[in-house]
Amino acid sequence: MKQMRYLIYCLSETRDNVFDYRGLSIVALVTSALSMLCVGLFFLIYVNLHEIVQAFEEEIRINLYLDEHLTADQRLALEQVILSYPEVNNTEFVSHLDAIEAYLEQYPTEKLLMTSLDEKTLPASFVIGLAPAYQTISSVTALAKKLENVDGITDIQYGEKWIQTLWWGNYLMILIGSVVGATLTLASITIVANTIRLTLFNRKHDIGILRMLGATEAFIKGPFLIEGVALGTLGAGLSLILLKIIFELVIYRIGEAFIQKHTIIFLSPTALVGVIVCGASLGFAGAMLSLKQTRKA
Repeated sequence: MKQMRYLIYCLSETRDNVFDYRGLSIVALVTSALSMLCVGLFFLIYVNLHEIVQAFEEEIRINLYLDEHLTADQRLALEQVILSYPEVNNTEFVSHLDAIEAYLEQYPTEKLLMTSLDEKTLPASFVIGLAPAYQTISSVTALAKKLENVDGITDIQYGEKWIQTLWWGNYLMILIGSVVGATLTLASITIVANTIRLTLFNRKHDIGILRMLGATEAFIKGPFLIEGVALGTLGAGLSLILLKIIFELVIYRIGEAFIQKHTIIFLSPTALVGVIVCGASLGFAGAMLSLKQTRKA
């Protein structure tokens, strides 16, 4: 019962603080929301980029082009060597004629050109499928390097340039997101801290009276901590609303136009809850920072 009365008191004081200094609270709320919106945008882009990279990794195949002088027995022996690698899930042999047929299915107008090509130009090959545990960009690159020195293999192709581009793009997005996220996190904490610090300054007379009457520090700090959590939570909620609007009006439409094989997705329910919790935590941290500095003063 006592705790309930204290909670009601804290909520009442928080409401009064926000109402009395509503201009300052609105500025803090909007600024925090915009800061978290920027973090949310980077996170949303990263989530979709990560999904695209994962889908690409699952479709990666390594083409091993074979020496034209290999006999059937040597080819079978080479296949067993390839299958002995734990990264390899399966192999498919594509003969010279199969390669020509597959090419003509895509480019039927090049039939005359294909009939003039020999096995040196379009050699037989093994198409390798990767085991599920090794369907990553790093595993593909490592396996390709292992197979370079295997006798009977003349060339290896696995979309190296695309893989490197995706890897660097993914790494760069993580790096930029981390720097921006850390910067804006500090900004959000500072904004909430300054807001509550000004509220404390304007109510220092009331706080002094409470201390004279014997109020504990926990009793005095409670409303300001709840105010910080409220500002952080509301800022996070507002940022998610803005993020959803931007996603529906801009990101989804652009993604559907340029990335037709992959569906652009919004943040999962777990991620949404995480953003709200993150906002509340930042608000709490800002309030604690303000109260600590004010107490020292």
